[in-house]
Amino acid sequence: MAQGLDADRARVHLSYFGRGRPERYGIHVDRLDTQQPADTSGVPRPRGYDGGVYFISATNLQPVVLTPAGPWNRQYEALYQQALAMEHDLAAAAGDPAARARLLAMMPEEDWLRSRAFLEKLRSARFRAYLRQREPDDEVNYSILVYRVSDEQARQALAGPMPEDGPSLLQKAMDEN
Repeated sequence: MAQGLDADRARVHLSYFGRGRPERYGIHVDRLDTQQPADTSGVPRPRGYDGGVYFISATNLQPVVLTPAGPWNRQYEALYQQALAMEHDLAAAAGDPAARARLLAMMPEEDWLRSRAFLEKLRSARFRAYLRQREPDDEVNYSILVYRVSDEQARQALAGPMPEDGPSLLQKAMDEN
């Protein structure tokens, strides 16, 4: 890499198309596109997309192999906003058994769990759509793209305006050759 990485200060995130486990080599990363451990209610915790260094394989950056497939669009954005609202309702009811019971009366718990899991896939897809709008900061072996993301950029990726996801920079480069 052209620029060094201070692992003590930067949070490192990884999403790659491979089976190797970085932990076996003493590399500690936050694995994206995998399920987070459940909280005490058995519900997977939302993944934190925050500032840090993101190592993302070119394959995973493109909307091909991960769900949802295809470019980020208004339909995905609407589903994302709906799932965020449901997540907010569930979080607001966490300390209120009566409110939680009302929510569960509206929709079975397994549907809430599926909604949370789908929200994580949408969150990942929206974040990747945001990254596709910019040039990577670096690359590793022509296949792992490196993005340095501030906390504010991460917030914009997930809560800012809908990413305009036209042809990716990678697709544009391939079309030029």
